[in-house]
This record gives sequence, C-alpha cells and structure tokens, in this order.
Amino acid sequence: EGRRAAAAVARAALEEAEAELARLHGAAGTADLAALREAVERAARRDALASALMQEEARLREQADGLDEAALRAELDGFDPDRAAARLVAIEARQHELNADRERLGGERQRVEGEVERLRAGRDAAAFAQDARQALAEAQAAAERYARLHLARRLLKAGIERLRQEQQGPMLQAATRHFALLTGGRYVRLATEEDDGGAPVLRALRPDGTACPMDQLSEGARDQLYLALRVAALQIQAEAAEPLPFIADDLLASFDEARAQAALRLLAELGRQVQVILFTHHAHVAELAAGLPGAAVLRLPAAAALPVA
Repeated sequence: EGRRAAAAVARAALEEAEAELARLHGAAGTADLAALREAVERAARRDALASALMQEEARLREQADGLDEAALRAELDGFDPDRAAARLVAIEARQHELNADRERLGGERQRVEGEVERLRAGRDAAAFAQDARQALAEAQAAAERYARLHLARRLLKAGIERLRQEQQGPMLQAATRHFALLTGGRYVRLATEEDDGGAPVLRALRPDGTACPMDQLSEGARDQLYLALRVAALQIQAEAAEPLPFIADDLLASFDEARAQAALRLLAELGRQVQVILFTHHAHVAELAAGLPGAAVLRLPAAAALPVA
C-alpha cells in the first residue's frame, strides 16, 4: 500500500512535469529535450547580451554628456580631424600658459601675503600707500608702452604678410593652385612664415583664414601637398630646360576617389609639358585615367606570364 501511494504521488509529479515540459516546448517552439535545452541556452545568451548592451549604452550616455547615439553620429559627420588636431595643440599650449600663470600668481600671492604680514608688524602705512601710488604710475606707463608696441607689432605683421603675398614666388603660386585642387578646396592657399627662430615654415590656409602647420596635416593631405609642390617644380623646370619624364609608382594610394580624380587631372595638365608615367595596381585608378583626354592606359601582363631574365 505504501508503494502504491508513492507510485501515485510519482505519477502525479510526472504528469505535472510533463505538462510543464509541454508548456515550455510550446513557448520555445521545440519538439524534444535537446532542442529545448538549446533554446534555454540561447535565451540565457540573449539575456547576457541584452545586459551587456544596456551597460554599454549607459557608459555611452555617461561619456557623451547625455547625448544619444543619433546626436553623436550627427556630430561625427561634421568632424574635421585636421581642425581637431590643431585645436588640441592650441588647447594644450593654452593650458601650459595657464599653468605658468598659476605658478606665477601663486608666487605673487605669497609675496603680497608677506608684505601684509610686515605691514601688520608695524611698518608705516603711509609708506605702503606711497609705494602703491608709485607702482600704479609705473603700471600705467607700462600699459601705455605695451599698447603702442602691440599696435606697432600688429601693423608690422600685416605689412609683412601683404608684402609676402605680393612677392610670392611662381612655384608657391602654382603649388597653391594645385593643392587647392587636390584637397577639394579644403585648403585655399599656401603661405610661408617665420618660426620663433626666424626660419621659414610652410603653412596651409583654410577658407576661413586659419592656418594649419605641416605637422598637423593628415597623411593624405601631406601626400597631396608633396604632389602639388613636385608638379609645380617640374612645370617651372620644364619652362627653363629640357623636360625629363615624371615616373610615379602608386602615387595615389592614400587618395580617395574624388582626390584621385583631381590628382589625375593635375598629372594630365603636367603631361602637356612633361611625359608622365604612372604605375598602379589599383583598377579604379586606371578606369579614372582612361576618361582623361590625352591619357593612354596600358595594362601589363601578369607577373607569372613575364619571361624570367
């Protein structure tokens, strides 16, 4: 009787388990235990991924000052890496200046506090008032001298810049035109300036007049600048002496399609004075060059088919 009672309990438990199992099969859309086990594992992985996604979204909101993903992508579309690099250098320089000012002002504060302590110790207040009036008069005279010198410096720099533009050499003028073409108008002029040591340096000017030093240009922009200078030098040389061929190998590797097309137009212009030979293993460069007037595209046989010397 005891075993019969236990068997009845076991049958009831079995029926309940089978009913629960059938409910789980129905919810998971499975037919056997192996498929159900796999569905449970997938659900666990889904929950883990959902939790990780929530954590990443929370970290993104924290680092993005509360902006959502759409707003961040909109900001990224207008991001200029060259301008950001220049801005970062300017911020670091300004931070360095502020740190120096802070240290200087800290020393000045200690000095003033020392003077105050000496005043409290019994020094004549009238003497301090006289010193203050003298210091104020000296500061006013210094401010007037600074204003005159600052104005003279600005006028002198403006005069030098105008003279430099008027007397800009033909090579730099040609390189400016070529560089503006290659960069799609991102940089409109090349200018030479003097660094702190008096040595001339080359800078690229944007349409808004801001200057970008050469070491802050992207790798592609530096390649385009080198090509602009090289083509300008070859054009000037071709006018003064017997022109030599210009041979280049994968010159446009770092150029996107628009700038590669602009570079090919520039090389086609150079081809009116100098024989230009461009090797490339990029098919799209050959297709772009095939549409240029005066350009001939020659496809070489595969390396395996060439005779071995």
